[in-house]
Amino acid sequence: MPESGEDRFYIELRACTAELAEITDGDLDRPVPTCPGWTFRQLVTHLGRGHRWAAQIVATRATAPVPTREVADGKLPEDPARHGPWLNAGADLVIEAVTAAGSDLVWTMTGMRPASFWARRRAHEAAVHLADAQLAAGRSVDLRGDDQSLHFHATDAGLSGTGEWLVTRTPSGVTVERGHGKADVAVRGPAADLLLVLTRRLPPSAPAVEILGEQALLTHWLQHTPF
Repeated sequence: MPESGEDRFYIELRACTAELAEITDGDLDRPVPTCPGWTFRQLVTHLGRGHRWAAQIVATRATAPVPTREVADGKLPEDPARHGPWLNAGADLVIEAVTAAGSDLVWTMTGMRPASFWARRRAHEAAVHLADAQLAAGRSVDLRGDDQSLHFHATDAGLSGTGEWLVTRTPSGVTVERGHGKADVAVRGPAADLLLVLTRRLPPSAPAVEILGEQALLTHWLQHTPF
């Protein structure tokens, strides 16, 4: 049976959180250049507390933001042996809360939305901060995935289908195919605008650019493909 969108976010949330826990283990004083002023300690605390914050919002069906000082178990444990389990437990709390909430509406940064918003949001947050940890540790940022796909389509007249590409993030790496294809997110616009978006010279919200589907996948791609 194909995975649902929520299943995919759960997988990414758990995997990215677990890898960040592994990278930061035992090295909390390492600076994080992409988060100026932060070390791994701040990065780990931010992610673990953030997971619990989101889970608490969902579990209590909050209609307003929960103050961070009221987040249960929001402090990084003193015992280094508990750091990894604490981080991973935060991801599990989000998944458990969202699963239990079903389609119930809860507070989000964009108003009252279905609880599933927080599965997507925390998966994205974990992926971005995993990249922060990977870069700080001198590792390559990982673009592998579970068959998430992006379609880039240059709409200029006269291209006759040659201005389309399908990018797929597979468990073994990224594949690129020329041509039209159904994808999780599609990005359409003039070739010049597409080039500027993909090289991060224009925002995806540029007037000539149209985005259809999962915006978070495009955001992840842009944040993990510096040019």
